[in-house]
Amino acid sequence: MRIERQPQNIVMLDNSLGALKRRFNDNSDKIRFIALLSPTCPLWRDKGARAVHENVFKSFPDLDISASIVWIPILDKDNFDAAIEPAKLLNDKRVQHFYDRNKTTGIKIAKSVGWTDNVAWDIYLFYRPLVVWNNNPPEPIYWMHQLTDNWATKEKYRTGVKLKNELLVSIQKLLSE
Repeated sequence: MRIERQPQNIVMLDNSLGALKRRFNDNSDKIRFIALLSPTCPLWRDKGARAVHENVFKSFPDLDISASIVWIPILDKDNFDAAIEPAKLLNDKRVQHFYDRNKTTGIKIAKSVGWTDNVAWDIYLFYRPLVVWNNNPPEPIYWMHQLTDNWATKEKYRTGVKLKNELLVSIQKLLSE
């Protein structure tokens, strides 16, 4: 992966998630992509970042997509400063990075995929155009994750080549609708 520019500013989220919700709704005419990530997770850095870069942004350089990457503190060393370096791995004009120190995004996204009472992370979600985020995030049309926790939906688990393929297939399906 070649990095050509510095990443956009990382926006700090409050518990209302107002900035993320506004970005989602302001881009309702586009496909929306949200990923919730731990900034220090080696699995994400080694597999997830490459999969997203290659199969979302590089494979579709002209795709009118609005992507939001939300960094949340899951591992001991996760914090705002730790998110700065990995944000460069997903450096594209269609991406806005956020940091959610309270994991509110993870809690609300977890509910939207049926993971009540858990925090979603290492999860990749796609939304159709015209879907609106009202009080809570809408249910994604396509999604996958890299979690091995017992509560995580096993049939949505993807890593490595399977994650790359699922990201690619999800976009292709959205484009053919």
